[in-house]
Amino acid sequence: MGLGIGHFVSHVGGMPYLNFVSLGLIVATGMNASNAESTTNAYIQMHLDKTYYEMSTGPISLEEIIVGQALWAGVRSTICGTLFLLVTLFMGILQSWLVIFIPIILFITGTLFGFLGLTFTLLAPTRDYLNYFSMLIIQPMYMFSNTFFPLSSVSP
Repeated sequence: MGLGIGHFVSHVGGMPYLNFVSLGLIVATGMNASNAESTTNAYIQMHLDKTYYEMSTGPISLEEIIVGQALWAGVRSTICGTLFLLVTLFMGILQSWLVIFIPIILFITGTLFGFLGLTFTLLAPTRDYLNYFSMLIIQPMYMFSNTFFPLSSVSP
């Protein structure tokens, strides 16, 4: 994106377009990883594999299972986003020392999206309903959240 369109769009918000897109895609990668973990994977563990039922037969409550799943979504978000971050660092796109805070932001964002996805997954009657969440909530958020273009350029 940044290498192709970046030749036509030089700067966005005072930074090169490649940097602008890279930062947005790092967090979007974390969001999508957290969403996949807290919707599809959690649904399979809940309903098909019965993993949650088996865990609840031990000395663990449903609240602890949900919090653990959301925290794991945050960890997965951190792993996937940090891998993308390492690629951008290797390419020399991001050079500020402030990038050391990005994994913390990825973990917080991933955990919050994990709770959001788990809430919808717990309410979904079938696996098909998870597509509604992804297409009606996650994808519009991905497209209209300063990832590819600044929202300030959109006229009211």
